[in-house]
Amino acid sequence: MKLKFYEEVIIWVKTLISSSNLFDSDFSWSTFLTACITVVWSLPPNFLPISGSDLENIFPAMDFLTASNKKGLGDKVEQFDNGTLNAEGKDVIVIGGGDTAMDCVRTSIRQNAKSVKCLYRRDKENMPGSAREVSNAEEEGVEFIWLSGPKKFEGVNKIENLIVNKMILGDPDETGRRKPI
Repeated sequence: MKLKFYEEVIIWVKTLISSSNLFDSDFSWSTFLTACITVVWSLPPNFLPISGSDLENIFPAMDFLTASNKKGLGDKVEQFDNGTLNAEGKDVIVIGGGDTAMDCVRTSIRQNAKSVKCLYRRDKENMPGSAREVSNAEEEGVEFIWLSGPKKFEGVNKIENLIVNKMILGDPDETGRRKPI
């Protein structure tokens, strides 16, 4: 269950492999200043089982994408209009490497995010998302942080720091992709 969930988690530096599967060296990004939006897969909000996952600026990917699509169709979307689900001017982190993650990073770019990063626990060659989408995202300015998984979100009400675990890859799993250990 944990590995299945982890494979589906999404937006900037954000996961859940147990500490026995991680490098001893952790590092922290403290570039989450005042405005950061974080999006995760289409699981229930605040489902990330890591410390700080209940902070206010972590959102399910589908909420973010749905708000953006509705706004694009001309609908009134309160959470978009008030800036909650609008990436404009914000540092965005997407966790995961699937197609939903690519939708989130590319949507964030189109919304004029200040920066967009995609955190993924595997390398580019073992990413489940479309290689074309990844290439397009890179061309559009998305920064990919490979072999990284979130360990802990820190902040008061909103994310101020994200502690990230560096991952290594082991043998292939049943899908043929090398699994993080």
